[in-house]
Amino acid sequence: MAVKGRQWSELERLTAEYFMRLREDADETPSYRRIGAGTGMTHNRVMDILRKKNGTPTLLEFVTLCHFFGKDAADVLRELEHETDDDRWEGDDHHDHDDGPDERDDGA
Repeated sequence: MAVKGRQWSELERLTAEYFMRLREDADETPSYRRIGAGTGMTHNRVMDILRKKNGTPTLLEFVTLCHFFGKDAADVLRELEHETDDDRWEGDDHHDHDDGPDERDDGA
């Protein structure tokens, strides 16, 4: 019996929609096979990601798709984080908790 995979997060859904928009907005819409050949993924996997089916995109797939479309992965991730409603991405300082002494602290 098939096991249901985990649900796609909002960020993962936005990622798929972002790449679908890039594909549709390209001067010559690249085929799934062309994207697959340019990224090292199968065209079926590219279709799955862009259609939000089956497994969620891995970090490597995300970065590879960014490179294929000529985008900087860090910039894309930052942009998509700002589009989410997830409170985890709110604020400028994501490290506002105290983890104890700074590792550069010699303890003296």
